[in-house]
Amino acid sequence: MAQRVQQLRVELLDRITPDDIGAIANKLIALAVSGDLGAIRELLNRAIGRPTEFVEPSDDDDDPARLPPSKEELERLIEDWGKRHLNDRPG
Repeated sequence: MAQRVQQLRVELLDRITPDDIGAIANKLIALAVSGDLGAIRELLNRAIGRPTEFVEPSDDDDDPARLPPSKEELERLIEDWGKRHLNDRPG
């Protein structure tokens, strides 16, 4: 089974080009920026890694850097990232 999977990976890697990867990345980014939650998860997981387990801060631990961002902050970050990166990409 593992050998077959390896053969399939080699076959795919022989066929896919850097332009293909760029086109796929552009599509994933566009979907994420448009609000597709699956694309957002995939993009963020690939770009910055899967989130770690959240630890509830104690009452005497009010460091805002330890708190997760709000939904609004995440949306703003994604929108800002899209403006910076999508404006430089061809159509």
